[in-house]
Amino acid sequence: MIFTAHGHDKKLEDILKRKDIVYLDATCPIVELSATNIRKAITEGRQVIYIGTPNHPETIGMLSIDKEVHLFDEIKDNMKNVILDKTPFVSSQTTLSIFELEDIFNKIKEVF
Repeated sequence: MIFTAHGHDKKLEDILKRKDIVYLDATCPIVELSATNIRKAITEGRQVIYIGTPNHPETIGMLSIDKEVHLFDEIKDNMKNVILDKTPFVSSQTTLSIFELEDIFNKIKEVF
C-alpha cells in the first residue's frame, strides 16, 4: 500500500500494521511539516482553523489529527461558537493558492 503525497489519517497505518500489510508513506515533507505545526499548536492547547477543500486527502488527514482542528467554512456563521480560542492557529492545504487564502485569512482575522 502506498499513501498519497497529500497525507492521510495516521490511524490507517495502525490498521495496516495489525493486518501485517506493508505500506509506504509518500507524504510530502511540506505536508508533514504542516501536520507537525498543527500537532504543536494542539499540544500548546490552541484550537486550529484549517483552510482546505472538503474531502481532499490532505484535508481529511489534517482534520484527523485532533478534534480541535476545525475546517474553515465561510458559509457557516458559527465559527465564533466553535472556536473559543482568542488566537487560534490557522493552517491551510498546501495546494491552495496564496491568492485564494488571502481573502479567507482576512475574514478569519476580522473574527479573531
